[in-house]
Amino acid sequence: MKRFVVKHLLFMLLTLFAVSLLVFTLNEFSPGAVARKILGAYATQEQVDLLTTQMGLDRPVLVRYVDYLGALASGDLGYSTRFKLPVRDVIFKHLANTALLAALAFACIVPLSTVLGVVAGMREASRLDRAILMFSTVVASIPEFALGVFLASVFVVWLGWLPGTATLLAGAAGRWRRSSCCRLPSSCCSTRATSSA
Repeated sequence: MKRFVVKHLLFMLLTLFAVSLLVFTLNEFSPGAVARKILGAYATQEQVDLLTTQMGLDRPVLVRYVDYLGALASGDLGYSTRFKLPVRDVIFKHLANTALLAALAFACIVPLSTVLGVVAGMREASRLDRAILMFSTVVASIPEFALGVFLASVFVVWLGWLPGTATLLAGAAGRWRRSSCCRLPSSCCSTRATSSA
């Protein structure tokens, strides 16, 4: 057991290292200078050079990559030029909504999967068993984004029962309650996961 855990931890670390290298490489070799992108097209070359020096972008690539790994290890995910906030704050701001959605989907997945599995097992080779198997196979073969579009077109566009988008901020959903805003995404996540379980 100990060997299994150590092996998988090492594999996880290797995967994280490969992903960090890929992300750093994509950012490093994307077209255009980072300082120019931040300052805009009308910044002078002196301003671009000054920001490049301040950000340490004139240092060797290997030194910057080691600094990048050190920052990631310490929890510093950088600064978002789009939101003008630290990336960590942007992520944590929306983490509560993600946790709520995951909890709702999980609360649907476990009982539904259990009930369908028990019913199919008790009535093996019956019509009900075949119907559950057929439903599971069809739903599991549909990508989540396609299932989401299908459910949105039925329940948002055609029937108008659910909101199409929601920020889940207080008062931002208009006439829709928070529970209504969570139904469609949690249904999409839980339906496919239940069919795969």
